[in-house]
Amino acid sequence: MNIFIGTGMASNARLVNNGQILRFVLVTEGNEKSRNEIPCIIFNPSADVKSLLSKGLFVELSGKVRSFVIDFAGEKTVITEIVVNPRSIQAVKS
Repeated sequence: MNIFIGTGMASNARLVNNGQILRFVLVTEGNEKSRNEIPCIIFNPSADVKSLLSKGLFVELSGKVRSFVIDFAGEKTVITEIVVNPRSIQAVKS
């Protein structure tokens, strides 16, 4: 199964593609060496989701892992991100 479930602080939320896509980073707890920054994406986010994620709150979410390869200036790079299920996002107390 391809399921991601995570908890962390939503950071760097930004709308792209005329507001049809919301990109953000889920920062997990830990010190500088053990924390993770997980790139996330939501397609066609609702106003509630946009508002929730733009506040930098501690959230819980689930989604699917997506990986793809891009060719940038002749160098191939693997991109991995979480395609978030917008119904799964919940604000939690840290």
